[in-house]
Amino acid sequence: MEIDCYASNIPDQKAIIIKIENTTDESLQLEWDRAIWYNDKLVTDNVKDGENHMIVRVNGNSSVEGSCDTPRGPLYLYKDFITYQTDTKLTKFELQNIQVVRL
Repeated sequence: MEIDCYASNIPDQKAIIIKIENTTDESLQLEWDRAIWYNDKLVTDNVKDGENHMIVRVNGNSSVEGSCDTPRGPLYLYKDFITYQTDTKLTKFELQNIQVVRL
């Protein structure tokens, strides 16, 4: 989901927030590699490096969701600034090599 972030710890910006819902009774760990394109150019050449490899744990019958309070976390993608003009715009993203493990 796209939202506007007006958090005190970052400049005002538009972001993509990811929500993961676990509908099972078991806790799960999800891992994926994040590929990001800005201005139609892939900027994460090696998506399997540590910076772009994401890990999230979700308890049974619950969900986790990104927020403006945790920018640059696994469930948050910067899209564009609100407060000033920049040429850098998020044009595409993919969650690749998704793995789900029961804990």
